[in-house]
Formats: sequence, structure tokens, C-alpha cells
Amino acid sequence: MRILQLLPAVLVGTALIACEPTTEPIPDELLPQYSQAAGPVIESVTGGAHYTHPRRGWRTFSINARKYEDESVDGMFQVNNHGVGSWFKGVIACFSIEGNQAWLGGVVTSTNQVLEPGAEKRVLWVQDNGEGTTAEPDLLRGIPRLAPTGFGTLEEYCEARPEPPEWTINELEAGNVQIKH
Repeated sequence: MRILQLLPAVLVGTALIACEPTTEPIPDELLPQYSQAAGPVIESVTGGAHYTHPRRGWRTFSINARKYEDESVDGMFQVNNHGVGSWFKGVIACFSIEGNQAWLGGVVTSTNQVLEPGAEKRVLWVQDNGEGTTAEPDLLRGIPRLAPTGFGTLEEYCEARPEPPEWTINELEAGNVQIKH
């Protein structure tokens, strides 16, 4: 009888241990360095939504990026790949805005996946198509690694503002992205 009483606690403890991230911490030299004298926010990209990736299924994401008067940036992003049971989150290293589009670069700081070298650097493109039920859906380019984009650094990607390949663009099915500048 005592064994049956302990069984739920053992199962919960085992589940918690199994859900721990499997990657090593990201070295500090790969993380963006934030300014202490940033000043007021002059631009931002925020939002959260879900969409269906054509090969990997249902995903949710959230993003919160701010640029300050001194041009420093901070923020975070998170992606949950429900179709394959993986997730990653990270910090924003750079972003730029043109009209209703934003290009962002970030560094994955934790995940439940084993990342190959270089896979911690990710890029993101979003398009804010307005608010309300009559607006077209906002758009997102998946969150690929930096390496296949052809840019050497996240900052180069953000500054160049490359047009995303059409096949990589996803309509957000629910949620919203807001770009303010």
C-alpha cells in the first residue's frame, strides 16, 4: 500500500527531470551586451501567435524587442514546435524596421534540443499588416539559423534587411505582431 502512495510523487519527479533542457549554457561571448544608459524606447517589435509550419506542424511564438535612444537593443523570443515536441528561447541581439516589416537576430539561450555549432544564432522576419478583423494576417518567416542566410553576423542580417524567400513565409493564424517606430 505504501508503494502505491509514493508512486505519484516518483512519477512527477521523473517527468520533471526528463523535461530539463539537454544543452550546455551558451557562452557569454555569444550573448549580446546591453547598455546601462539606454534612454527611452524609440522602436519596438512585440507579439505572440500561432501558425502551422508546412513540414513541422503547429508552432507558437512570442517576441518582445526594444531599441533605445542610444541604439542598444534588448528583448527575448520563444518558439514552441508542438508538432515535434521541441522548444527554444533566446535573447534579441539586433533588429531593424522598415515600414511594416522588421528583421531581428537573436541567440538561443535555452532549448530542449541538442544544437549543432552555430545553430544558436537565429534570424526572424515579421510583417505587421494592421489590427482588427478586416486586416490581412500578419506574416512571419520561420526562425532559421543564421548560417543558411549567407550573412556572417546577426548584425549584418539586421542591417541588410533581406527579402525573405516566398516559400518561407507563414501567415499567422491567431495572434498579433506590432511594429512601432
